[in-house]
Amino acid sequence: MQSDDSTILPEAMSPTHTKSVNVLNGGIAVDSEHVDIHFEEGVCYNGEVNLWKRTHGFLKHVNENDVSTSFFFHCSNVNSSDKRVLLRKNMAVRFKVQRGEDGKKDSAVDVESRNGLPLNFHAKHGPKDTYDREIQYDGRFFNGTVKFFSRKRSYGRIEAVQEELESVGAPIEEIGLVYFKEIDIDAADFPVKIDRGDEVRFQMFNSSRGWGGMNVQMQNGEQMPMFTEEDREAKRLEREARREEMKEERRNNKRDGDNSDDENRKGGRRPNKKKPKKKNQKRNNRRETRDEAEKVAVNYEEINANQRFIGTVNQFAIHRYGFLTPDEPEQLMTFGHIKNSKLCFRSQEIQTDQRPARVDNDMKVSFTIVRLGDKNTLYANDIRTTDGQFIISERPYEAPEPKELLSGEIVEGTVSFYNWRRGHGRIVIDGEDESNRYFFHRDDLRSEDKVPGVSDGARVTCQKVNDPKGAAVTNIMDENRGMLSGFGAT
Repeated sequence: MQSDDSTILPEAMSPTHTKSVNVLNGGIAVDSEHVDIHFEEGVCYNGEVNLWKRTHGFLKHVNENDVSTSFFFHCSNVNSSDKRVLLRKNMAVRFKVQRGEDGKKDSAVDVESRNGLPLNFHAKHGPKDTYDREIQYDGRFFNGTVKFFSRKRSYGRIEAVQEELESVGAPIEEIGLVYFKEIDIDAADFPVKIDRGDEVRFQMFNSSRGWGGMNVQMQNGEQMPMFTEEDREAKRLEREARREEMKEERRNNKRDGDNSDDENRKGGRRPNKKKPKKKNQKRNNRRETRDEAEKVAVNYEEINANQRFIGTVNQFAIHRYGFLTPDEPEQLMTFGHIKNSKLCFRSQEIQTDQRPARVDNDMKVSFTIVRLGDKNTLYANDIRTTDGQFIISERPYEAPEPKELLSGEIVEGTVSFYNWRRGHGRIVIDGEDESNRYFFHRDDLRSEDKVPGVSDGARVTCQKVNDPKGAAVTNIMDENRGMLSGFGAT
């Protein structure tokens, strides 16, 4: 694992000392005395990646006076040894500034590592970079089968050959399906031709985020081929053929049904067109299940708040809730009722330092249980890793790009209402007509909570934005211009 040198580069010049408000990439720096910072073209400056999307991102430069400046940059301006550019937040880089034309803002170009070498996803760049992967078992290659791959989300999972893992004493239960990113594929070029059922080989690594695979190759050791236009066309034709088969099957089923009706009419019998009342049937089934649960409620064991169980996350929605399947549901049924063989949990129950709180689908987790409501239904609490540590999710979360401000002025107001489920609300600005309520979204809140939110009637500070849909605000903080904290989802 290589590390960048700490190269010292010149700081930006600050000739103008204007006292005002800086809003950089969604954050607020109040009463800065160095605003009009001058950057020279052709000079290298140190910076850190602040946000990265698939093709572009933002990096920030902090001068000796702790004034932060944000620059946009495109993947075409990144010097990388990877076939596809993939960066992480807090990667230490150096860059040059390119002047914006026709009133456009300055941007960053020639983005590279601090020591002038190409950036590499599989290397640590700077002390704040979170990369901590370590190759296991002396770099041995394991064989496996691709169980899932999402080209849109750029990650997949592999089922390794169990006998090979057992031969090296690998923790099979902890590893589960091996996670890998698209950047971990040893490919001739991108996009990569890889799909469910492909036989591959890979190296195993472990990190603070868990177990995963890298250097994913074909089982004969060759690079994975590129996904060509011919492959894309073949998939499209395959989907169309499948749709035609389904249509033909539906037509045949309808034709068979019509013939059956004709035969019934010929025999003097009228076909029964009355459909069963599925809604009532479902209601009766739910009532029977509830009655049975209430009958055995007196036999439920007392819950030990410290007893932990193991399960697999099936579904999760950021800012809301998720479901997991326990490994031993029979054991849990002695404590309460399990609805649809799954346990529900709220985002607030995920023990993590990531904001917003999130967890990967198919991830093995440990949890405690609690009974809620008169129906004695079990819910999962205190979601952690299988060894009791905080969750570190690979699930991507792309923060929204900063909105265009009408001005740098910070105004005060009162939250008129906030809808926790939909994640939006309204604010009344002090000194303005109460009927003129400013719209805001959950992403406009500057919050330290796992699920960002704010209570009705809360006093806040914010900034007005240029929104074509109407009056709106962003950068919403508490009345002391600090991060919102302690509201919690209701």
